[in-house]
Amino acid sequence: MMDTQTHWMTLLHKAGCRVTAPREAVISVLLGALRPLGVQELHELAREQRPDLGLVTVYRTVEKLLELNLVQRIHRADSHHAYLPVSNSDRHMLLCNSCGQIAFFYGDISALAEVISKKTGYKLDLSLIQFLGLCANCRH
Repeated sequence: MMDTQTHWMTLLHKAGCRVTAPREAVISVLLGALRPLGVQELHELAREQRPDLGLVTVYRTVEKLLELNLVQRIHRADSHHAYLPVSNSDRHMLLCNSCGQIAFFYGDISALAEVISKKTGYKLDLSLIQFLGLCANCRH
């Protein structure tokens, strides 16, 4: 079975992108991220693997990964965007407004979504549920 990084590189290639070592470094960092990363952070971390990586390559790679629904854009409290790999529909994110730490919880929230949908008339997209708050460390 193909690993996730190889799979993503294959999908990028099929979408018309060149498969390059700098692009692979960006994907490697994204897949190993324990918190949402902004483009600048991605650039800095991926340059540890590929010093020749340009910021434009990071932007283009992230945009293509968004188009392919492989990463999700996270709206941080500081008004900057950050990115994480897309998760399955039963995994939801908790994001600390202070330190940026993320945690995940698992559960089917389709019943709640149905109630909200009936009350508002919206057809909800459950691909990204993000709760904002303060983690235990920042509350103390």
